[in-house]
Amino acid sequence: MLAREWPAGAAKEIDTRSARGAFVTRVHLETAILPVVGGMGPGSAAGALLAAVERCRPDALLCLGETGSRDSICVEAVAVNQRHYRIPDNAGALVENEPVIAGAPSELAASLPVTRLVTALQSAGLRAEASTNAGRFLCNEIMFHAISLAAERRMRGAGFVHVPRLPEQISRVTRQQAGQQPAAPPLQGMTREECLRGVEVLIRELAAEWC
Repeated sequence: MLAREWPAGAAKEIDTRSARGAFVTRVHLETAILPVVGGMGPGSAAGALLAAVERCRPDALLCLGETGSRDSICVEAVAVNQRHYRIPDNAGALVENEPVIAGAPSELAASLPVTRLVTALQSAGLRAEASTNAGRFLCNEIMFHAISLAAERRMRGAGFVHVPRLPEQISRVTRQQAGQQPAAPPLQGMTREECLRGVEVLIRELAAEWC
């Protein structure tokens, strides 16, 4: 199963529905687009993920999200049990220092082969690195839920991968910020083709690991 969520206000140029069934013949892929809504109530990303898991009964979960602050594909190694939003989610909620799951451990390690995935991405000519900071917004939150679900359902693994913005997204942001003092060197982004190629590499490696 391939689960993907988008940050608040992000343009949705990369549609994983176009990737369904296109990459790996040895595995069956299902995709789900998760809302950028925190918590565990109706309409939440966690609720949508649980519904997708109940419907598809996958062997593994690979979640994808966009990052606007990094220029490499980042395979996240750790999710923390904390929700702390710098901006509201798409339901308008602004959360400070709340647990993702009350009573759960303070952090959970990804149950995907992080180092192997990074190496495979780099070998394919893509910028990639391991990360130990998935943030405190929906990316971290859904990663924590995915790892928890994978353990409860005895799946083979679960994890989260951040992909950079597309160059055209960065250009729009740059134009919007014209006249402002840049806080950091501009990012170059990653093309849609590179992002999809990265997803293909990830799925192939996981298939080779588990199939």
